[in-house]
Amino acid sequence: MGRNLVGLYRPLARGAPPRPYCKRKFLHRVREHPPVAYVRFIVSNDNPDSGVEDGIFGAAYALRDGKDTSKHDRDALVEQLTWFAKNLPVPERFNRSASKGYYRRNTRGIAWFRDDAREHISRMHELRHVLEGNGYVVHHIQEDRIGYVVYQDDVQVIAEPFADTRTGA
Repeated sequence: MGRNLVGLYRPLARGAPPRPYCKRKFLHRVREHPPVAYVRFIVSNDNPDSGVEDGIFGAAYALRDGKDTSKHDRDALVEQLTWFAKNLPVPERFNRSASKGYYRRNTRGIAWFRDDAREHISRMHELRHVLEGNGYVVHHIQEDRIGYVVYQDDVQVIAEPFADTRTGA
């Protein structure tokens, strides 16, 4: 008895020759697109929920609301934080678990910018400049393997880090 191979072949695009479905197809796709690097801006204190160093948004909000912040720095922080509030989607979740009560658990996911989100990264550098001018130590890290992806959009990825993922300075 012959095996019907019609179901194993599908055209890729109109007029393109059919290509078999196999693992090599997926390898072909990976070779077409170079790996994306991910960028993170952190301050030197650990987050109690995720166990990794905090991102700079918490420090930026604390500095904006602080009493000792100059008017110029406060205005710069308000401008940048307002822009991010409008242009950076807020993920619904930061952990992989889909079980009942997942929202009550400590979140392990951490946020990374995709390296092609140029405007967002540029504005993060502006936040970094203001924070460093006020005594914060801000680190910029880049990683290719960020962990188990929980959420992603055009500019950011939320991922629970692998054991060997560099999450701090």
